Amino acid sequence: MNKLYLALGFVAFGLAACNNTPTAPGVPTYNANLTSGKEIPAPTVPNDYKGAGSVKATWDGKKLTVTGNYAALTGPATAAHIHEGQPGVAGDPVCPLKVTADATDNKKGTLSNDGDCALNEDKLRFGFYYVNIHTAANTSGEIRGQLTK
Repeated sequence: MNKLYLALGFVAFGLAACNNTPTAPGVPTYNANLTSGKEIPAPTVPNDYKGAGSVKATWDGKKLTVTGNYAALTGPATAAHIHEGQPGVAGDPVCPLKVTADATDNKKGTLSNDGDCALNEDKLRFGFYYVNIHTAANTSGEIRGQLTK
Protein backbone atom coordinates (compact mmCIF):
# COMPACT_ATOMS: atom_id res chain seq x y z
CA MET A 1 0.00 0.00 0.00
CA ASN A 2 2.85 2.42 0.83
CA LYS A 3 4.35 1.75 -2.59
CA LEU A 4 1.05 2.74 -4.20
CA TYR A 5 0.97 6.07 -2.31
CA LEU A 6 4.61 6.65 -3.15
CA ALA A 7 3.94 5.98 -6.85
CA LEU A 8 0.88 8.28 -6.85
CA GLY A 9 2.98 10.96 -5.16
CA PHE A 10 5.63 10.77 -7.90
CA VAL A 11 2.94 10.96 -10.60
CA ALA A 12 1.33 14.01 -8.97
CA PHE A 13 4.72 15.68 -8.57
CA GLY A 14 5.58 14.94 -12.21
CA LEU A 15 2.31 16.41 -13.48
CA ALA A 16 2.80 19.53 -11.38
CA ALA A 17 6.33 19.93 -12.72
CA CYS A 18 5.04 19.72 -16.30
CA ASN A 19 2.53 22.53 -15.85
CA ASN A 20 2.96 24.80 -18.89
CA THR A 21 0.76 27.61 -17.62
CA PRO A 22 2.55 30.81 -18.63
CA THR A 23 3.38 33.34 -15.99
CA ALA A 24 2.97 37.03 -16.63
CA PRO A 25 6.44 38.18 -17.71
CA GLY A 26 7.81 41.64 -17.09
CA VAL A 27 7.77 43.98 -20.05
CA PRO A 28 11.27 43.93 -21.58
CA THR A 29 12.86 47.33 -22.05
CA TYR A 30 15.50 48.18 -24.64
CA ASN A 31 17.63 51.32 -24.85
CA ALA A 32 19.74 53.01 -27.48
CA ASN A 33 22.24 55.85 -27.16
CA LEU A 34 22.46 57.61 -30.51
CA THR A 35 25.72 59.18 -31.70
CA SER A 36 27.25 60.09 -35.05
CA GLY A 37 30.16 57.68 -34.48
CA LYS A 38 27.82 54.69 -34.74
CA GLU A 39 26.23 55.77 -38.03
CA ILE A 40 27.05 53.80 -41.22
CA PRO A 41 28.06 55.39 -43.55
CA ALA A 42 29.77 58.03 -41.44
CA PRO A 43 27.85 61.31 -41.51
CA THR A 44 29.29 64.67 -42.47
CA VAL A 45 29.47 66.66 -39.23
CA PRO A 46 31.69 69.47 -37.87
CA ASN A 47 34.71 68.62 -35.70
CA ASP A 48 32.99 70.04 -32.60
CA TYR A 49 29.75 68.12 -33.28
CA LYS A 50 27.68 67.27 -30.20
CA GLY A 51 24.60 65.64 -31.75
CA ALA A 52 23.18 62.81 -29.65
CA GLY A 53 19.98 61.11 -28.65
CA SER A 54 18.50 58.43 -26.46
CA VAL A 55 15.67 55.98 -26.97
CA LYS A 56 13.69 53.75 -24.64
CA ALA A 57 11.61 50.96 -26.18
CA THR A 58 9.27 48.48 -24.54
CA TRP A 59 8.28 45.14 -26.04
CA ASP A 60 4.85 43.71 -25.20
CA GLY A 61 5.49 40.38 -26.90
CA LYS A 62 4.08 41.54 -30.23
CA LYS A 63 4.89 45.20 -30.77
CA LEU A 64 7.53 47.74 -29.80
CA THR A 65 6.65 51.13 -28.31
CA VAL A 66 9.34 53.81 -28.60
CA THR A 67 10.00 57.14 -26.89
CA GLY A 68 13.16 59.21 -27.07
CA ASN A 69 14.83 62.53 -27.62
CA TYR A 70 17.67 64.07 -29.58
CA ALA A 71 19.61 67.34 -29.61
CA ALA A 72 22.32 69.32 -31.42
CA LEU A 73 21.83 67.89 -34.91
CA THR A 74 23.24 69.71 -37.95
CA GLY A 75 19.69 70.73 -38.85
CA PRO A 76 16.09 69.68 -38.33
CA ALA A 77 15.42 65.94 -38.26
CA THR A 78 13.80 64.90 -41.54
CA ALA A 79 13.02 61.30 -40.54
CA ALA A 80 13.72 58.61 -37.97
CA HIS A 81 13.40 54.85 -38.22
CA ILE A 82 14.10 51.52 -36.64
CA HIS A 83 16.31 49.54 -39.00
CA GLU A 84 17.25 45.87 -39.06
CA GLY A 85 21.03 45.57 -38.85
CA GLN A 86 23.84 44.48 -36.60
CA PRO A 87 26.28 47.02 -35.15
CA GLY A 88 28.44 48.50 -37.90
CA VAL A 89 26.10 47.34 -40.67
CA ALA A 90 23.56 49.52 -42.48
CA GLY A 91 20.14 47.90 -42.82
CA ASP A 92 16.73 48.56 -44.25
CA PRO A 93 14.16 50.55 -42.25
CA VAL A 94 11.44 48.39 -40.73
CA CYS A 95 9.46 50.91 -38.66
CA PRO A 96 9.04 54.68 -39.05
CA LEU A 97 9.22 56.88 -35.97
CA LYS A 98 7.44 60.18 -35.44
CA VAL A 99 9.79 63.16 -35.10
CA THR A 100 8.56 66.21 -33.18
CA ALA A 101 10.90 69.22 -33.27
CA ASP A 102 11.30 71.44 -30.23
CA ALA A 103 9.32 74.68 -30.60
CA THR A 104 12.35 76.90 -29.90
CA ASP A 105 15.20 74.83 -31.39
CA ASN A 106 14.44 72.68 -34.43
CA LYS A 107 17.77 70.82 -34.06
CA LYS A 108 16.36 68.99 -31.05
CA GLY A 109 13.13 67.20 -30.31
CA THR A 110 11.45 63.94 -29.46
CA LEU A 111 10.82 60.56 -31.09
CA SER A 112 7.83 58.29 -30.66
CA ASN A 113 5.60 55.76 -32.33
CA ASP A 114 2.09 54.50 -31.81
CA GLY A 115 3.17 51.07 -30.60
CA ASP A 116 2.57 49.77 -34.10
CA CYS A 117 6.03 48.36 -34.75
CA ALA A 118 6.03 44.57 -35.13
CA LEU A 119 9.53 43.08 -35.06
CA ASN A 120 11.13 39.66 -34.81
CA GLU A 121 11.49 39.08 -31.06
CA ASP A 122 14.66 36.98 -31.34
CA LYS A 123 16.37 39.62 -33.48
CA LEU A 124 15.33 42.28 -30.97
CA ARG A 125 16.69 40.29 -28.00
CA PHE A 126 20.03 39.76 -29.75
CA GLY A 127 20.53 43.41 -30.80
CA PHE A 128 19.75 43.19 -34.53
CA TYR A 129 17.80 46.47 -34.63
CA TYR A 130 18.95 50.07 -34.42
CA VAL A 131 17.42 53.53 -34.37
CA ASN A 132 18.68 56.39 -36.48
CA ILE A 133 17.73 59.96 -37.23
CA HIS A 134 18.16 61.60 -40.63
CA THR A 135 18.75 65.26 -41.55
CA ALA A 136 18.98 67.10 -44.86
CA ALA A 137 22.77 67.18 -44.48
CA ASN A 138 22.89 63.44 -43.71
CA THR A 139 20.13 61.72 -45.64
CA SER A 140 21.43 58.22 -44.80
CA GLY A 141 21.40 59.08 -41.11
CA GLU A 142 23.17 61.45 -38.73
CA ILE A 143 23.01 59.64 -35.39
CA ARG A 144 22.44 55.98 -34.62
CA GLY A 145 22.16 53.62 -31.68
CA GLN A 146 21.66 49.89 -31.33
CA LEU A 147 18.62 48.72 -29.31
CA THR A 148 19.93 46.61 -26.40
CA LYS A 149 18.63 45.46 -23.02
